[in-house]
Amino acid sequence: MAVGSWQLAVGSWQLAVGSWQLAVGSWQLAVGSWQLAVGSWQLAVGSWQLAVGSWQLAVGSWQLAVGSWQLAVGSWQLAVGSWQLAVGSWQLAVGSWQLAVGSWQLAVGSWQLAVGSWQLAVNNILLNLIKQDIPLL
Repeated sequence: MAVGSWQLAVGSWQLAVGSWQLAVGSWQLAVGSWQLAVGSWQLAVGSWQLAVGSWQLAVGSWQLAVGSWQLAVGSWQLAVGSWQLAVGSWQLAVGSWQLAVGSWQLAVGSWQLAVGSWQLAVNNILLNLIKQDIPLL
């Protein structure tokens, strides 16, 4: 049934009045920028978002996820699973270990280190030292 901005559906139940929306099945409710879903639980208010299942929370540029754990605040990002952390140009990953700061990059696994055009690699006691345009000896 629809009357103007008014809408009603009965089956898996749905009701809408203007910007107002309600759905009953896997439960959903929306009022303007306001949104609530109950099933695998989701809540949104403007830029605000919360999801409970594999847990996710977002507030503006702020984002938090708990499952394989992820947190982001602006340019700030943290992930815990195979561990990852990023702050602006700053990036750290712990699993097969990786660290990056600007042009700076460090990887520990089959060992690799890079600073600008500078690169160091250690692989089964084999050491390569490479610097662009500058001879080593």
